[in-house]
Amino acid sequence: VDVDGCISDNVAQSLAVMAQ
Repeated sequence: VDVDGCISDNVAQSLAVMAQ
């Protein structure tokens, strides 16, 4: 289980939503 990867995905997704 890659917890860091999951967190990174969530952060990247949040930044992408904010960028829009």
